Amino acid sequence: MEGLKVDGGDVPLRALRANSVTEYVDAVTRLFEDFHLREQLSQNGRELIEQNYTWERAAKLYEQVIIAGNG
Repeated sequence: MEGLKVDGGDVPLRALRANSVTEYVDAVTRLFEDFHLREQLSQNGRELIEQNYTWERAAKLYEQVIIAGNG
């Protein structure tokens, strides 16, 4: 998840971090037990993808590079 804005600050929770086996097991257990958490992560993750990782978004960024280069 390095480089992705998935949690912290003003960013809505989009993923559970796990850096050890124990943290991973705890995160998976939370997901199995908490329907609302699963829903929240699913919705927030989808919003992240739709806002930042679509062909339309990539085209806009590419267009900005081209315009800046011709400026």
